[in-house]
Amino acid sequence: MHPALRALSFLLGLTAAVGQAQSGALAGRVTDADGAPLPGANVQVLGTALGAATDADGRFAIEAVPAGTYRLRASSVGYAPAEAAVTVVPGRRAEVGFVLLDATVEAGAVLVRAAPTATKSDAPVRLIPQAVAVVPAPVLDAQAAGDVSEALRNVSGVAVADRTEPFARFTLRGFPADGTGTFRRNGVEVAHYHDGLNANVERVEVLKGPASVLYGRIEPGGVVNLVTKRPLGERRAEATAALGAFGEARAEADLTGPLGPVRYRVISSAEQRGSWRGGVEEDAVFVSSALAGAPSARLAWRVEGEVERATAVLDPGLALAGATIPDDFDGAPFFGEAEADYGWRSAFALATLDAQLTEAWSLRATASAGRYTYDRGRIVLDSLRADGLVARSFRREVSRYRYLQSETALSGDLATGPVRHRVALGLELNRLAIDVTGTAPLREAEGAVSFAAIAPVSLADPQPTGLPGADDQVEYLSVDGSGINAGLYAQERATVPLGGGRLHAVLAGRLSRVTVGATWFALAETPDTPAGVNERDVAVTAFTPGGGLIYEPAEALALYVSGGRSFNPVFQQVDAEGHPFEPTLGAQVEAGAKADLLGGRLAATLAAYRLTKRNAITREPGGFYVQTGAQRSRGVEVDLLGTPTEAVTVAASYAFTDAVVIEDALYPAGARLPGAPRHSGSVWARWSARGGALAGLDLSGGVFAVGPRFGSLANEVEAPGYAVVDLGAAYTVRPGLRVQAVVTNALDARYVVSAERGGGEEAPLVVAWPGAPRGFRLRVTTRL
Repeated sequence: MHPALRALSFLLGLTAAVGQAQSGALAGRVTDADGAPLPGANVQVLGTALGAATDADGRFAIEAVPAGTYRLRASSVGYAPAEAAVTVVPGRRAEVGFVLLDATVEAGAVLVRAAPTATKSDAPVRLIPQAVAVVPAPVLDAQAAGDVSEALRNVSGVAVADRTEPFARFTLRGFPADGTGTFRRNGVEVAHYHDGLNANVERVEVLKGPASVLYGRIEPGGVVNLVTKRPLGERRAEATAALGAFGEARAEADLTGPLGPVRYRVISSAEQRGSWRGGVEEDAVFVSSALAGAPSARLAWRVEGEVERATAVLDPGLALAGATIPDDFDGAPFFGEAEADYGWRSAFALATLDAQLTEAWSLRATASAGRYTYDRGRIVLDSLRADGLVARSFRREVSRYRYLQSETALSGDLATGPVRHRVALGLELNRLAIDVTGTAPLREAEGAVSFAAIAPVSLADPQPTGLPGADDQVEYLSVDGSGINAGLYAQERATVPLGGGRLHAVLAGRLSRVTVGATWFALAETPDTPAGVNERDVAVTAFTPGGGLIYEPAEALALYVSGGRSFNPVFQQVDAEGHPFEPTLGAQVEAGAKADLLGGRLAATLAAYRLTKRNAITREPGGFYVQTGAQRSRGVEVDLLGTPTEAVTVAASYAFTDAVVIEDALYPAGARLPGAPRHSGSVWARWSARGGALAGLDLSGGVFAVGPRFGSLANEVEAPGYAVVDLGAAYTVRPGLRVQAVVTNALDARYVVSAERGGGEEAPLVVAWPGAPRGFRLRVTTRL
């Protein structure tokens, strides 16, 4: 060999040896939540071109990694990515393990590190610059939560506004939820005119504050997302039977497992509820099914659907003489009629496709359809007459909602020098059609048509009188409308090292186009529309930005500040001339901290915010709506969830909510917003015996407190604050057999969920919806 070539060869060999001496290697395994390997998963050394794909056993190896500290990111189609910090030492191999959770659902852990369907981001909750609260499956199960309100009482800033129907209506950060916008199922909008906490719900997520940048039209308080259970790779059959106080009975079945190359899950339930209040009863039947598959390591799909039918007797509330709620009220009397019932029918289907286009870019496409029918015969307690009888009126309305929705989102990673970028682009198109018919007894006087009263009942001893027959009821309302909510959105999270930590800048924006067209016909004047034909056409184009900064001084702590906006077109309410209003507008600034405590066993969030809503709609007493107002909510919220020890699980929350009118032509500045307590909170804990003679025993208990709140903007009636104590115990008799008992309102507190004013000044009347007295639930679950 020529001497020059020999010297060059020696130099290259020496350089390689020095490089190897200054580098190390990475290795590990990627599995799903059940411990099954994930072949074809991508593992990247962020900020470099280094990476690898996992083999058939989910293992990976990355050689020749320069010494230093890095972040590794593991991703697989259909799963939420995970990141971990790792230090590479020269000449050594660092081992890293990843457990990836399903991108839509989570397998039941107490701490949920991601909420991708609510936030439309695969970032950990710690890196979302807004407060995000999660009520996971173990908490829902241990508390035997029977409806959404029992789940959301664990979340700060969420309160029940009223229980005038079999489902609760809520306020989020002081502002009312929207029945066609606030609630989502796996990230998809659904009509929330029934409870929604069905047997297939795995967890409940709450993204607080304005979310128009993600969802387009929406109320400013936040989003509630119900995440359903996913098909599992192991065969499992589970059945649950439950009995409770006041005639409650429930049965559930859950079947899941592999079916050839796919996985399936079928969940069904049937329930019946009586009531401690007269004739208020409810029954429901629910069935859901889901299929999921992964034809290749880069492609996954899921199809799911559910149907439900429910009926109930509506509770018009408890009539109380006077202008306040007495301490010794009797909550049992029933002022309604068995024929004043409620019916709910729903059908929902969702298809999801996940594709890993390259190692850095992935695509998700969803399509869904929903049909909902909401039929209510509502009695209103109008006033207290001089003869001691309660005057009543009756209306029946049938509303039908039909949804068609689609969304395509592209997300991926980029790098520009030391800055890492996580980018998401999305296109969303939602169509909602609605038709409403209303019937009621009417009367005609002096050429005008108005609502007729039905038979009154005694305040002291109400007895059913029956409702007017069909021949005495006239169709007074007919509505036919449809709308489209289309949006193009973009999100970016840029990350740079800073002072031994990391700084994340999040920037997002959405261009929305909302069009609504409806024809309203009212034979009798209502607050929502004048008599006659009323054409309503609304078209809104809006750009809503959002963003924030997150600083991680350490792996377990994130400090953030953010801002966001919302808008919501108004078409259900009009002014006295039938003209539609301008969209309501929301704006929020928020700052807070998110921390993983006790080595990651406990997650805590502290948030402070100021949220305003402009173009607010208020109603003249006994008249039409007007758009004159501005409202503001500011507060501090704390949420805590985790397992401080292997035997103890805790969930705690506290909210201070100062929600008031700041400008209005009808109500004074400083008037409190209805249904929004200034103080509310909860503390719940479960202890599980880990061995010895008590092995298999769980004991739990909690206190759920709600402060005083008003029933209307007039602040005429204030419902007193209350605290409810629940206690529970569960025992695993043997593997696959579990018995659980929960005592609700164990101290038998007497309280009112919501109340409003009725009647005139001469004979004032309060209409209240009392909370249930002490009760119990007994459940037996067997698994095969």
